[in-house]
Amino acid sequence: MNGGALPPLPPAAARGRRRPASPELLRCKRRLAFAALPGTGAAAAAAVARRNERERNRVRLVNLGFAALRQHVPHGAASKKMSKVETLRSAVEYIRALQRLLDEHDAAASFPDGRGRVPVGEVGGGGG
Repeated sequence: MNGGALPPLPPAAARGRRRPASPELLRCKRRLAFAALPGTGAAAAAAVARRNERERNRVRLVNLGFAALRQHVPHGAASKKMSKVETLRSAVEYIRALQRLLDEHDAAASFPDGRGRVPVGEVGGGGG
C-alpha cells in the first residue's frame, strides 16, 4: 500500500509500552531556509496576507453570529458573557423547550373544548 516507503507500525500493545521520545529526537533536524525557496517573495507574502485577512473576517462573522444568537436565547447570569459552547447548548435547549410548548399547544387544540380533554357528554360516542 505504501510502496515500502515506511515500515509497518507495531501492534498497539507494543507501541504503548515504549517510553516517549525525548524532545530532541522529535525535533526536526533539518532546518529549511525559507528565503531560498522559490515563490516565497512578495507574491507569496501577499497571498498569505490575503489568506490571513479572510480568516480574520471569517472569525469575525462567526463571533457576530454568536453575539446575535446570545441575544435570542435566555441565559441565567446576565453579568457574564456565555461561551460559544454555552451559547450553543442554551440555544438547543431553548429550541427543545419551544418545540415542547408547540407540541403541547397542538395537543390541546386537537380536542373540542380546547383544554386538552374530551367533554364529558362526548365520551362513549353518543349522548343523544
